[in-house]
Amino acid sequence: MSDDGRLRIGELARRADVPRATIQFYVREQLLPAPVKTGRTMAYYDESCIERVKLIKELQRRYLPLSVIRPMLDAAEGDAGVADVARASGRIRRALQPNARAMTRAQVLERTKVEESTLEGLENLGLVTKGARKYSAWDVAIIDAVAKLQASGVTASAGFDVADLALYRDAMTSLLEKEVAAFSRSLRRRSAEDVVRLGIAAAVGATDLIVAIRGKLIDELVDSAGASARQDQRSNQRGKARGKQR
Repeated sequence: MSDDGRLRIGELARRADVPRATIQFYVREQLLPAPVKTGRTMAYYDESCIERVKLIKELQRRYLPLSVIRPMLDAAEGDAGVADVARASGRIRRALQPNARAMTRAQVLERTKVEESTLEGLENLGLVTKGARKYSAWDVAIIDAVAKLQASGVTASAGFDVADLALYRDAMTSLLEKEVAAFSRSLRRRSAEDVVRLGIAAAVGATDLIVAIRGKLIDELVDSAGASARQDQRSNQRGKARGKQR
């Protein structure tokens, strides 16, 4: 460490508990500010980067992509800003925890009756934690939802394989990126308490809105399909009637 508190990359990596390569990757991805170079082989990072690296790792553990994490960090300027985001994200996470509890793989298999191949498919898609000693509460909630789909007949034999769930992952990731970008624009103007309150309200409200919009679109799709089927039926009936007249 330098006299003014700045850190060499090795010291930053040690105190943030990450490999040096992780620091270098974060700099390349513009998640960390570039170090101040004082020589050809000498470069120093600000001490605030310690908490910033820890926050990035925590957000990654929540399966947020870098494209989502970056605007969150950009909106948090300085030590206080990063600390506020860290506290806010933790409180929002606790408030939105599902009713499910963490379980081992064996417990999940016993309770949900899903096949091993289903769990492997979900892990490969990145929808649940791969190789973890325990599935998180969110992992279990996702597995529960998939188990209910399969129990109701939505299976590979019906033309819906586990791999098809990638469409939900991709759509939700894209939506989340846009939501976080929009939400992060207001972080500079709000207190940490406001961030927590609005974050929880937005997450819950947006979920309700997504369900309602999806329901409406399904209803419209069913109406459209029904109208199309009735039109085809009338056309067939008219064709048969003309055939009899001949």
